[in-house]
Amino acid sequence: MLPKLGKMVRIETFPKSKNPMDPEYYPELDETPFLPPEDISKYRSIVGSLNWILTLGRFDIAYALNTLSRYNMAPKQGHMKALQKILGYLRDKAHGKLVIDPGIPPI
Repeated sequence: MLPKLGKMVRIETFPKSKNPMDPEYYPELDETPFLPPEDISKYRSIVGSLNWILTLGRFDIAYALNTLSRYNMAPKQGHMKALQKILGYLRDKAHGKLVIDPGIPPI
């Protein structure tokens, strides 16, 4: 999926990232320009793809994705950069998994 989304937004590879969202980034305070109309649909497409990944079990991106999903109607360039950071995180942590212990808990 990452090569397809990269081609859509004209990025060869997403830079690796250790976190899905920069702890110092506050999307509600973003003052970058709004995305042009043709990029808004790309933003929504990336959000939809990431929602599918979240549904498949990558819960580690839930907060970042839900925060950026609020801006589907009027995303800014900074919001798009933050989405690209999530994709870079998924590239860096491609084999992330949720470990579930089926054993009896020690009560």
